[in-house]
Order: sequence, then structure tokens, then C-alpha cells
Amino acid sequence: MFATTLALALGFTPLLGILPIGSQPVNPVTVAQVEDPYSDWIDLYTDSFEDSQGNTITQSWLLNPSIQRTGETVRFTLLSKRSPVSSNGTAAGRFAYIANCGTVSYAIERITFLDEDNVEIDAHTYQSALENVDPESPLYPHLIAICNGEYSP
Repeated sequence: MFATTLALALGFTPLLGILPIGSQPVNPVTVAQVEDPYSDWIDLYTDSFEDSQGNTITQSWLLNPSIQRTGETVRFTLLSKRSPVSSNGTAAGRFAYIANCGTVSYAIERITFLDEDNVEIDAHTYQSALENVDPESPLYPHLIAICNGEYSP
């Protein structure tokens, strides 16, 4: 009788939540969570535009805190998170800039468009002359702050 009870108890061990030696419990919520690769980026400003289908898209602009500086030249990356996703499937755009702090001018070096899973949809590389930043642009005060080292880690 004791042997039968013991056998039944051991047979139901997995149902009781006892794990084999060396295994770790897995929380299904933890498995389903995906870490945001942009969680440490700095929130700068929000703007909006109209996509090709006439939908109003709101963009939240974020700055990568890893800014490279050599003399008056800085290289930095901005991310525009879009809501809702554009009609062409673009959920975000990553913009790599080069700027001259002495002349407050900049140029885009590369744009990468991303889907909702941060997978690259399309990318373009540019080689263009630096242009003066419009003082009325929402980027202007942030470029000044970048040049002044205010966003340095």
C-alpha cells in the first residue's frame, strides 16, 4: 500500500510544480517580453507628418547617447518612432547625422527604415554638403546641446 501511494505521488510530481534538479522555472510573461533596443535613448521632441495615404503620423524623436566628437565635428543618430505605423509599413526611421558645431550645419549620412520588429526594411546612404540648421527647426536647440556636450554620458 505504501509503495502504491509513493508511486502515485511520484507520478504526479510534475503536476505539483517540482522541477528536475538543475532546471529553472520559466515565467511565460518573461519569455514573451522583448527588450526595447532604444530604451536608453534620450527623448528629444515630437512632430507629425502626413504619409502618402493622407494619414497623420506622429513621430517621437530619440537621440542615441553614443555621440562621437572630433574637434568641431560630431556624429550622432536619431530615431523617429512612428505612431501609427506609416502606410508603407515603416514603424521607425534611424537617421545618422554628421554636424559641424562651429557653423551649426549638418547632413544626413544614412537613413534606415525599420518595421515594428526593428527589422530593416530599407536603407539609403548619402554624401551631401553640410547645410545650416534652421533656427526654427525643432532639431536646432538639440544640435546646440549636442555640440555643448549636454547629452554626453
